[in-house]
Amino acid sequence: MLIEIGMDIFWGLGEMGLKIFLIIIPLMIALELLKGYGWLEKMTRPLIPLLSRFNLPSQAGVPFLVGQFLGLSYGAGVLIQYSREGELSTREMWLICLFLSLCHSLFEDTLLFVAVGANFLVLVGFRLILATVVTLIFSRLLFAGRPQNGWNIK
Repeated sequence: MLIEIGMDIFWGLGEMGLKIFLIIIPLMIALELLKGYGWLEKMTRPLIPLLSRFNLPSQAGVPFLVGQFLGLSYGAGVLIQYSREGELSTREMWLICLFLSLCHSLFEDTLLFVAVGANFLVLVGFRLILATVVTLIFSRLLFAGRPQNGWNIK
């Protein structure tokens, strides 16, 4: 009895691990290819209207997109790099982090949840709407009148 339960758990974990592997690895390879060929910057151009709604510069597009593809960890690494290079102010990084905390890894996480039976449209729609509304509120009300530059993390 316990051996059967253990085997079911083992095979279930193996199956889920394989699904995760088959979803995450191609996404990581695709992102590296996009970066290597300079396509990532081109892909951020359609984000400029959304970023301007949040009072963010076009430079915020790359960390924004990276956070959408690979999540907070990889997106945070890009944000730190952009901050050290002086590309983004602390205010701008806060807004990107706020949006990504509510709606990170949009593709990766959603595909993982869909693999176990979740509804794709409900997940994506709810996360995008919530993240957009909250980030708009913060960008308009809570950060009004704060300095744009001079808060960069070194």
